[in-house]
This record gives sequence, C-alpha cells and structure tokens, in this order.
Amino acid sequence: MFKKLLYIVLMCVVNYSNYAQEIVLNNPNIVVKKSISNLFERLEKDKKILSENLNHYNVIMSEELLPYIDYKYAAYRVLGREISTTTQIQREKFAEVFKQYMITTFSQAFVNNYRQQKLQFNNDIQYDNVKVVNISVFIVGVDSSDSNEKIIFSFLLRKNKSEQWKIFDLIVENISMLSSQQSDITFSIRKKGFDYVLKELEKKGQMDIVLKSQN
Repeated sequence: MFKKLLYIVLMCVVNYSNYAQEIVLNNPNIVVKKSISNLFERLEKDKKILSENLNHYNVIMSEELLPYIDYKYAAYRVLGREISTTTQIQREKFAEVFKQYMITTFSQAFVNNYRQQKLQFNNDIQYDNVKVVNISVFIVGVDSSDSNEKIIFSFLLRKNKSEQWKIFDLIVENISMLSSQQSDITFSIRKKGFDYVLKELEKKGQMDIVLKSQN
C-alpha cells in the first residue's frame, strides 16, 4: 500500500514538473527570465568552485541553460545550404558536437562579462503571430564605480512545431554566435570536407574556459 501511494505521489510530482516546464516554454519572455535568473543564481552559488576551475562554467551552462536551447536547430541553421550534402548520421553527429560548442561559447561569453552584477530585463515583448523573437538582457554594475556599466546579451528564440520557445542564438556586442560561424563552416565544408569541419568544431568545444584580461 505504501509503495503504491509513494508511486502515485512521485507521478504527481513528475507530471506537475512537466506541466510547469511546458508553461515556461510557451512564453519566450518567461524562457529568458527563468533561464538567465537561474543561471545567475547558480553562478553566485558556485562562485568558489568557479574561482578554482573556470571549466565549471560548462557544467553550469549544461544544467541551467541547455534545457532552454534548441541546439539542433542552431546546428542545422549554421550548416545552411551545405546541410543538403550531409547524411542523417552526419547531421546528428554535427548537432551533438555543435551542442558542446554552444555550451563552451556561452561559457566563454559569461566568464568575460560576469562579475556578480545585477540583471535587468526589458518589458515583455509581444510574440503573437511571430516565429522568432529577440529578447535582450542587461547586466548592470552593482558598485558606484561601475553603475553606468551595462552589458547587453541578446537571445534569439524561435517557436518550434510543439509551440515551444527555445533559444538558438546569442548576440554579444552586436556579434551573433551563429552568424560568426556560419560563413566559416560552410566555406570550410566546401573546401576541406565535412569531417575536417567536424573535428575542428569538436576541438573548439573542448577548449578550456579562460578569463580574458580586462583593459
């Protein structure tokens, strides 16, 4: 009897969790606010670990941000027209490698800009009758010495066939992660082949996270 009751309770918890997640993904404003707020809370919680190991940023990104990222769409978008020259197995492999590349790229972007600042979100944007939205997050200084500092992270989200909104691109300092890679990747595929590009991208995804010197 106890086991049956415990099973029912666990199923209720799982179903509620899935329902809550579905509500979040149905609104791009909530997707960005929840994912980035959770991310910053985790960065603060793990700051001691991060001070000793910057690669821990990848762990945080994987656990806090990746559930809200459509890495497959991002990967296929980067392939552009060259996607027609690939097999399904190649596309699936590329998506997995690109997922790690996105995690590393997001980690590197945050490690160079995060210094325990505060978050500011834009007013909610309208998303009816559109498939893609751009939502900005402002990272502002907390000390009087840097109170005017404002770093803008822009997240591009798209609504998928399941009516869920997920992040597929990050824009920092007017540089799009996808756009900066697409031309290089498609050109390299044509000149050097898919396998070469895959290996190079895999190397980039495995690079250590480093803190760039602040001028």
